[in-house]
Amino acid sequence: MRKSKAIQLLRSLNALELDRLRQYAQSPYCNHNKNAQQLLEKLHTFYPDFSSDILEKKRFFKKVYPQKKYNEAYLRKQLSGLYQMTKSFLATESWNKREDLHQQFLLHQLQERGLDTIFQIHFDQFIKELQDRPQRDGFYFHHAYQLARRADQFYKQQLFEEQEDALQAKVNNLDVFYLVHKLKGSCEMISRNQNSGAKYRLPLVKELVAYLEAETESFLQFPAIAIYLQVLKVLVYHQDTDHYFTLIDMLTECGSCFTDAERTEIYGYAKHYCLRQIRQGDPEFLQHLLNLYQNLLREGLPLREGYLPEETYQKIIILGLKLKEFDWTEQFIFDYKEKLPLEGRDNIFQYQLASLNYEKGQFQQAIKVLKNARFSDIQYEINGQYLLLKTYFDSGQLDHLIEQLDTFNLRLMRMKVLSSQEKHGIKNFLVLLKRISQLYTSAKQWSLVEYEEKKQKIKDRLDQADPIFKGHWLQEIFAGLG
Repeated sequence: MRKSKAIQLLRSLNALELDRLRQYAQSPYCNHNKNAQQLLEKLHTFYPDFSSDILEKKRFFKKVYPQKKYNEAYLRKQLSGLYQMTKSFLATESWNKREDLHQQFLLHQLQERGLDTIFQIHFDQFIKELQDRPQRDGFYFHHAYQLARRADQFYKQQLFEEQEDALQAKVNNLDVFYLVHKLKGSCEMISRNQNSGAKYRLPLVKELVAYLEAETESFLQFPAIAIYLQVLKVLVYHQDTDHYFTLIDMLTECGSCFTDAERTEIYGYAKHYCLRQIRQGDPEFLQHLLNLYQNLLREGLPLREGYLPEETYQKIIILGLKLKEFDWTEQFIFDYKEKLPLEGRDNIFQYQLASLNYEKGQFQQAIKVLKNARFSDIQYEINGQYLLLKTYFDSGQLDHLIEQLDTFNLRLMRMKVLSSQEKHGIKNFLVLLKRISQLYTSAKQWSLVEYEEKKQKIKDRLDQADPIFKGHWLQEIFAGLG
C-alpha cells in the first residue's frame, strides 16, 4: 500500500499543498468522491513519509473500515479514487498559476456567448498587461500569438476591419515564438552533442542562421532571438572568443527581458564555455568564470527559495582561492553563510573558512578553525582532517602532524558509516603520510644508503597502494624528498 500511486502523490506534496488538497477534497464543486475525501483524512496523519507499519494493507483496512471484512479489491478501488482526485488537484493547481490560459479561455467564452463589448474590454486589458510585462522571452510571444489568434477569430466572425491587423499580429507573433524556441532547442541539442555525446540532428539550423543574419532589421530586434542566436554562435564557433564576450554584453544590456530561470539557463551556457576554455588551457577564463558568478550573485540568480546551494558556494570559493582573490572570497564566505541551507551550514562554513586561511598562508588560523570545528557530516570531518594534516605538513609542524595522524586513525576505526574500501584507502594514506613525515624529520639519522632504501620502500607502497585517499598529494610531497 505504501507503494501505491496515491501514496506516492501524497508523499510528493509539501505541507501547504497537502492542506490545499484537503480543502479541495471538501469542496462539492471540485470533488464528487466523498470516499476519496474520507480516505485522505485518514491518511494525511501519516504525512510526510507515510512509512508507518499501520499502512500495511490489512492493518489499515481494519482501522479505516472496521465494519467490513478485508477486501483488497475494495481498498484498491478507494486508493484509485484518491489517486484520481489528487491528479485533478495537481492539474488545478497548475492551471491556477497560468494566467495566460485563464485569459485565453475567458475570451473564448465571451466570444462564444456573443458578449462582444465585454470581449473587447477584456482583450484590450490583456494586451496592455502583456505589453507592460518587462520580459520578452518565448513565453511572451506565445501568449501574444494566442491573444492575436483569438482576436483574429473574433474579428473574422464580426467582419470588423481590425481583422487584418489581428491576422498580421497573429502571424508575426507566431514567427517570433517559433524562432525563439527553434534557436533555444537547437542550442540545447548542440550542447548535449558536445558534452554528453548525444547525436541529435539539427535540421534547418544553418539555413535559419543565414536567414536571420541577412534580416538584421527585423527579427534580430527581438532580444530573445538575438541572444539565443548568439548562444548558438558561442557553441558552434567556440574557437572565436569574441562571440562569448558579445553574449556577455548582450546579457548585461538585455538580461531583464528574460525570467530569472531563463536568464540562469543562458548564463549556464556562458559558464560551460568558460569551463571548456579552461580545460583547453586558457587560464584567463578562470577570471571570466568568477566574473560570471559575481554577476549571478548580484542578480540573485543562484539562490533557490532564498538559499544558496552548497555546491555553488563551494565552487565559487574554490575559484576565488585559485585566483588568489582572498579579500573578495573572505567577504563572500561571511556574506553568504546565512544563505546556506540550515542543515550542514556550520560544516560548510568552518571548512571553507579554514581553506581560506590555509590558502592565505595563515596556517595557525587554519589550524585553530579546524581544531575547534565540530563536523556533523562524515565527509566534512574526513576532509577537515586531511586539511589539518596538510596544514601541519606545509607549516613544518611535523611532530604535531604525526600526533594528529594517530588521532585520526583512532577516529577512523569508529566511523561505521564508511565502507571497508573507503577505510582501507584512508588507512593507506595515514600509513604512507606517517612514513614520509618520519623520513623528512629523521633523514640525518640514516646513512645515504639507508635513506634511499627507506625511500624506495615508501615509493613501492605508494605505487602499489589501491585504493588510496589523496594519493596525488602524497605523490607530490614524496617527490619533495629529492
